[in-house]
Amino acid sequence: MQQQKDMQLSFDFYTAPSGRSQHCSKKEFRRIEGFHSMRRYQKDIANKALRANTLVVLPTAAGKTLIAFYLMAHYGRALMLAPTVPLVEQHARDFAKSNLPYAIATGSTNRSKELYSANFVFATPETILNDISIANINSFPLIVFDEAHRARGSYAYVQLAKLYGDSGRVVGLTASPGNSKKAAMEVMLNLNLKHVEVRSYDDVMLYLSPRGMHIHWIGMPQDFMDIINKINALLRSYTTYLVECGFWEPKTKSEFIKLGKMLEGVDGKEGAIIRRYYWAAFFMARAKELAETQSISYMLNYLEGLMKNNTSTIKMLKRNKLFGEVIDMANDMKEHSMDHPKIEALLNYLLEHSGKAIVFVNYVWQAERLIERINEIGRNAALFIGKRKGYGKKKQEETLSKFREGYYDILVSTSIGEEGINIP
Repeated sequence: MQQQKDMQLSFDFYTAPSGRSQHCSKKEFRRIEGFHSMRRYQKDIANKALRANTLVVLPTAAGKTLIAFYLMAHYGRALMLAPTVPLVEQHARDFAKSNLPYAIATGSTNRSKELYSANFVFATPETILNDISIANINSFPLIVFDEAHRARGSYAYVQLAKLYGDSGRVVGLTASPGNSKKAAMEVMLNLNLKHVEVRSYDDVMLYLSPRGMHIHWIGMPQDFMDIINKINALLRSYTTYLVECGFWEPKTKSEFIKLGKMLEGVDGKEGAIIRRYYWAAFFMARAKELAETQSISYMLNYLEGLMKNNTSTIKMLKRNKLFGEVIDMANDMKEHSMDHPKIEALLNYLLEHSGKAIVFVNYVWQAERLIERINEIGRNAALFIGKRKGYGKKKQEETLSKFREGYYDILVSTSIGEEGINIP
């Protein structure tokens, strides 16, 4: 009850730490305005964030980062966190225009107590946790959590906020605090935020480039539908048993996880049988998802990987006639194009529109395959993914630089490019 009461307090009840003024001075505004003019709503939010730990919710490209820079200039020392290395480096690169000294702390940088003594530090949260003995985060009068919506569960933001406590001011930045009030409240509680400043797209649209959204509905070919229907029949044969045993029919990932945890407490032979049916349903639900959203070939690879195991669940699947029919149908489709129909729709769209584009995918293999297809139609696509063998920080920087310069006109990215990357 006390937490809920605190969440409703006005920012007027809070004072700036370290005896600082509760308003940014004109000098501080000018220091940052050397590279970007400050909008009225940004100044208003910045001044309110000086008076309470604040969650700043603004649409993409509305200037959340600039608000953070103003606050950092005001406090004279700050730690700014971002979830990915490219985003950390982008913030540092933009902040450098203020001519204020700063340091970067990521897994690929040499770190020491001296680095963390810098007035302004840009870092990933995992790096700070690894360096917690030398980072001395409580010495920073301000800590900024970019992409604050990540502050859920066991994510590093949550742990760092607890360690930071009431050492100074906390500001969270996000364009999407959550799909419900409960989700947003969880973020605020985890980061010790007491106040929220929200501006909708309509509030700031005069400052933003026009945007639009077009949904393209893509029909599934009959051979895709035939195999998906077969998977559905197989899936129902296992979920029906779960329902008959007094449980429910899981339809989403979260429902499967919830049911799986519940079944851990079912003992004896009966429990073992129920869990066998549960895992069979889980595997087929995953196969269905891959067929519907990725490709039949990837679904087939997934099922063939499962069949290499010798568990009781896999043995039960292999004995099922429907499972054998699914495998046979997928193998028959090898002689034809097994790309998902959305790939052809995307290629046609890229042929009709010559400007720059960013395409997001779920898997690296999918990105690599898509780049091949895009380059075949005469466009110049590049891969942008997280660090892995053969693709590190240097390659990430090179790819983004060439995309900005126009050498590449299409970027195919995994989730690493979804948050905060500024590409004009």
